[in-house]
Formats: sequence, C-alpha cells, structure tokens
Amino acid sequence: MAKSKIKNMSLTIFKGLTWLVQLILMIAALQNVYWLIRSINSASNSMYSKFFVYYFKIITPNTLGQQFLSGITIIIHLIIIIMIFIIMIMIRKLITSIQQGNYFTTVNLRYIKKLFLAAITAVVTQFMQLVLLYPCIASNDLHVSAIRRNDSVGLWLTELLFVVILYVVYQVFNSGMQLKVENDEFV
Repeated sequence: MAKSKIKNMSLTIFKGLTWLVQLILMIAALQNVYWLIRSINSASNSMYSKFFVYYFKIITPNTLGQQFLSGITIIIHLIIIIMIFIIMIMIRKLITSIQQGNYFTTVNLRYIKKLFLAAITAVVTQFMQLVLLYPCIASNDLHVSAIRRNDSVGLWLTELLFVVILYVVYQVFNSGMQLKVENDEFV
C-alpha cells in the first residue's frame, strides 16, 4: 500500500513538473518571438544581434547577414522549444495513463512514439544549430569556441542518449503489448 502511494505521489509530482516546464517554455517562446520581430527590424539591436556582432567580427552591426543569422538562431530555438513542449505533453499523458493502471496499451505505445519523434526532431534541430553556428565562431575565437563546442557536443550527445533510451522504452512497451495480446488470446 505504501509503495502504491509513493508511486502515485511521485507520478503526480512529475506531472506537476511538466506543467512548470511548459510554463517556462511558453515564456521562452514569447521572448524568442519578440526578438524575432525585433531582428526583422533593421534598426534592431537584439541580444542575438549582439551575439553575432561579438562573435562574428566580420559582421558589422545591423547588416543583412547579422539579421539572417539572428533569425535562423531564433527559429531554431523556437523549433526546439515546441518539441520540448510536445515532449512534456506526451510525458504527462503517459503518466496519466500509467496512473490509471494502463501499462501495455496501444495508447501508451502511441504516446511513446510521439515522444520519440519529438525528441528526434529536437536533437536533429540542435545538431543543425551546432553545425551552422559553431564553425563560424571557431574561426574567430578558437579557445572560447572550442569550449563552447565541447559543451554543445556533450549536450547533444546527452540528448542523443535520451533518444536511444526512448527507443528502447518504445521497444519494451511494444514487446509487452504483444505479450499481453498473446496472453489474452491464450486464455
């Protein structure tokens, strides 16, 4: 009985954390949309524009190249934010289903599949950002950019590991569902 209460309480806490993460993601998305609108304005001096002026010494303030790179960065961040938002929704739905006692069902398998696809999209988008931005930074400041690239590569590898774990969980749920169907047919 105590294990059941602890399990339900921890699942409820995790559901609450998904709501908190989604709230933070909405604030981040609004901030990125604000900076995207400001970067479209040629007289803008957004935080992304400052980033590109600081790191890309070849790009002068308020140039078309600076605005283009700022816009790409913001759009990549928005895609990642949307994917993490979807991941939180799927985790919450999966937790709700598990709290109701539904473990190996087609619904849970669909939730895990959507979770997996959103995670793959986020990782690929993060990798695109890594490929697009950091070679340019490396040409300007080798020491600092090497540290940043290593941090980003480490984060990217962690995200990739998360995707692999999701794939394994998907396969476990798929196998469990097949065993349940075979067991139900046998009885």
